[in-house]
Amino acid sequence: MNRLSNPRGLAVDSSGAVYVFDWGSRRIRQWNPATGTVESVVDGMTFPDTNGFEESNPRGLTVDESGFFYVRIARGVVRFSPSNSVGTIVAGGNDQGRGPGELDGPASVLADPLGNLVIADSGNFRIQVWGPTATETIGL
Repeated sequence: MNRLSNPRGLAVDSSGAVYVFDWGSRRIRQWNPATGTVESVVDGMTFPDTNGFEESNPRGLTVDESGFFYVRIARGVVRFSPSNSVGTIVAGGNDQGRGPGELDGPASVLADPLGNLVIADSGNFRIQVWGPTATETIGL
């Protein structure tokens, strides 16, 4: 049996595979509902230090069309790939979180089909879109 240790996020990819961000074991696991199999796709996750916010309350999970995984932390969003368990900050990550393009307490993140990250930035009372098309802010 594959036990979870402090699951903090779920995501589903376009093929229907379900992913679990298992914080307690520092893994992202894939569950295939058709076969019932569970396997680790990212092991030994390491979060970057963002001015004292290292591993600060990581939660949530989304997966993009390229297979990258995104987890939100206190002031940013961290990306993981199945080939690298060391996270890279791709949005936010500063210690203030109040200016344009900065995050303060992102509550949720999702990847859209265009390759953008859509982030509910609860501390700044706005939605931010980060990605290849443009960075924009909604609700300022």
